[in-house]
Amino acid sequence: MEIKDLLTSGANVSITVSADDLRTFFAEVAQQVINQEKAAQAARNDVEMLNQAQVCSYLGVSKATVWRWGKIGYLRPATRMGSHPMYNKRDVTRIKEGA
Repeated sequence: MEIKDLLTSGANVSITVSADDLRTFFAEVAQQVINQEKAAQAARNDVEMLNQAQVCSYLGVSKATVWRWGKIGYLRPATRMGSHPMYNKRDVTRIKEGA
């Protein structure tokens, strides 16, 4: 039985593990974490972002309106590039479609 099987089984056991087995187990766990982070990063990179001027043009509103929407939580920036707010295009499209 492998270490991960014991951990997921919920069994209350004491085990003796060799250094090689422990090293292998931690290498597998580390690789899983790395793979999950790579997948999450790829998902974040697939998101199209718009700057404030693009949002204003797309929605036909002023910068003051976009700023006010951010203050009341209607359209918050997803991130910032330096001091410039960047908006998720999906969020902006929902507003344009009236959702």
